[in-house]
Amino acid sequence: MAATLSSTVVLACSTLTALVGVVATAFDRAFDLTAVFALIAVLQAMLLIRLRTHRTEVTLRPDLAAWVLDRAALTGEPAEHLLDRCVATARDHLGSSSPGPSGSGRAPQLRDRDGAT
Repeated sequence: MAATLSSTVVLACSTLTALVGVVATAFDRAFDLTAVFALIAVLQAMLLIRLRTHRTEVTLRPDLAAWVLDRAALTGEPAEHLLDRCVATARDHLGSSSPGPSGSGRAPQLRDRDGAT
């Protein structure tokens, strides 16, 4: 799930409301409701943190997005992994000199079993 600003704001407001519920029910000594509100607040805070530390969002054309989702459903592979491979393959075909996983600044050289390039 991609985090948009509006979904993040709604989740943050909902988490804040749950925290207010924790305080209000604690003052009323309704500890069963306090536990429920605390659980809601913790779960929403965890989701909020996950959304904020998730990967960078990239917008695709609708036809490409549909292909990725169809292919992911067909293979059982997460769409994120499929997109990683697609972009890495495109980068390799374009001869990009951007840092790869090794951070060397150039595309890694492939070698066969004998060590030849």
